[in-house]
Amino acid sequence: MRLVDPSVERAINAISPKNPYGEPLFRCVWSADVLQWTAGWWPQYEKITGLFMGKVWEARQVPRYQMEARWIIEKWHPPEDLGIGTPESWEEATRIVKDRNGLDFDLELGPYPSRGMYVHAWTCDGPNGEYLNITPLLAEIAVELAMMPVPSVSEMRAYAERRQEREEERKFKMVDDMVGDSFPFLGRVSNVSPMSNLKKILEQKKRGLQL
Repeated sequence: MRLVDPSVERAINAISPKNPYGEPLFRCVWSADVLQWTAGWWPQYEKITGLFMGKVWEARQVPRYQMEARWIIEKWHPPEDLGIGTPESWEEATRIVKDRNGLDFDLELGPYPSRGMYVHAWTCDGPNGEYLNITPLLAEIAVELAMMPVPSVSEMRAYAERRQEREEERKFKMVDDMVGDSFPFLGRVSNVSPMSNLKKILEQKKRGLQL
């Protein structure tokens, strides 16, 4: 098990809020060390020869993250934010019966996480997925970004509209810089109006079609 550098922990704890249990909302862990319960049939092998001996039913802790081992930042979420329902629906959805009478069973994903759980928020790796050692600064930036509010649909739509308007203004300015103020059709555009020359042209053409 890899222990996180104390300086990284201090950097996270300095800016991380606490959950209702007094634990940091964010934490840094080595991904391969994060385990979760999984119940089912597992192959069993002879210890010395490695020969397959059959299958055994049991609950085991297995790595949660099926990825190359990296330092990651996790964020704590309460049960209601995880989309896992109630303890009753969790048991119903994850129950695996071991006998025909349905009396002996295990929960495939372990007991209901009544205290919530930590969920992946950020992976510390390079631009090509290569290993990158985490530092206090990287951890601090990752946590600060994770704490930024997620924009609503209306906010994203408004941002897209503002971006489109800026792009149109940039296009109009580029045309103005190229063609100047005089045009061989529809006369000369007055400089009295602060409107873009391209917009003036378009309006003049529109008025000409209406005549």
